[in-house]
Amino acid sequence: MEQIDIGGPALIRSAAKNFHSVTVIVDPADYEPVMAELESEGGSTSLQTRRSLASKAFHHTASYDAAISSFFDGMQSTDEPPPEIVTAFRRKHSLRYGENPQQRAFLYVSESSAVKFGDFVQHQGKELSYNNIQDMWAAFLLGRDLGPESCAIIKHMNPCGAAVRAGALESFIRARETDPSSAFGSVISINGIVDEKLAAAMGEGFVEVLLARGYTPEAMELFGRRKNLRILTIPQAEWDRDLSGWVGKEAGDLLLMQERDTGFRELEKLEFVTSRKPSPVELKAMALSWKIVSHVKSNGIVLCDQYGTVGVGAGQMSRVDSCRIAVDKAKRQGLAVEGTSAGSDAFFPFPDGVEILAKAGVKCIIQPGGSIRDAEAIEAAEKLGLTMAITGVRHFRH
Repeated sequence: MEQIDIGGPALIRSAAKNFHSVTVIVDPADYEPVMAELESEGGSTSLQTRRSLASKAFHHTASYDAAISSFFDGMQSTDEPPPEIVTAFRRKHSLRYGENPQQRAFLYVSESSAVKFGDFVQHQGKELSYNNIQDMWAAFLLGRDLGPESCAIIKHMNPCGAAVRAGALESFIRARETDPSSAFGSVISINGIVDEKLAAAMGEGFVEVLLARGYTPEAMELFGRRKNLRILTIPQAEWDRDLSGWVGKEAGDLLLMQERDTGFRELEKLEFVTSRKPSPVELKAMALSWKIVSHVKSNGIVLCDQYGTVGVGAGQMSRVDSCRIAVDKAKRQGLAVEGTSAGSDAFFPFPDGVEILAKAGVKCIIQPGGSIRDAEAIEAAEKLGLTMAITGVRHFRH
């Protein structure tokens, strides 16, 4: 409690309130400009300067109070969100542009958390764009969920390839095989250390951003020849910390808050609703497809073998179209669909999606269930000789 200042904020607020007569400075960066104005204006400052500095002062004390309230929120034992959301973000720098070149954009960083994704270190490459950072976050989250030595390749907030093998190099090669054309200009997450061999393998295609736990000196030397490639290290603690909590999204003047969708405890106790049961290899593929599809924009269908993605159908208005796209992408890439497992981020409203997957060679389907026509989808899977697992949990990404 002794760390909470009372007098300082009170003096700053009092001075800022009286900006007509008082010049208040809370940022050392303002010392020189104010001194220059005092010298040029005979010892006074303009009303415009005082008003601008007053605004900055109130922002400063508001950020301080936000940090204190955030600290106390973290000490609460309740699972309920706070009655008011008080968050402070500090502008770090401008971005190249927003989602489109005509839109200005800026990067702000939260001042409340001790460990931050925003503490990433950029070692080289062009300035990050608005879209780059969104894809970085998506790639990072999928890489975390897949675990050590995994690779996640993200394009426009969707996975176009993901894999988990014994080493990061093998995971990258396997993930890129899924859809190398979409991987062109992608953001790649490596949940491990990038060495010289992996850096050399990445030299074959255009990559916007690469983020990882770290890099060997030999890898950095190779990357140094590609000046435009953005190379980032995400803090070790950020890869491992608990990310559960409340997250928000703006909708006009509204703020929607929800608990972050984390963890896959439902995989520990799957309910198989067909007579055919999966082999250990198929079970591994089912779990992998289930984790990856939770990071796909709905409607999402992901086809996997035991190592990684074979086909991805994302962001369709119809689930059956997502099934068609996942199968079509796999076949166009020359990847075998026969014997794969399919993960669906939500229930099958009709059996047609199940029928398309079965015809392509899929042997296992994992889905949350919950449709009034679940029985029809299960009946179709049984008739077609598939394994179907119902999780009872939905990982829908709107």
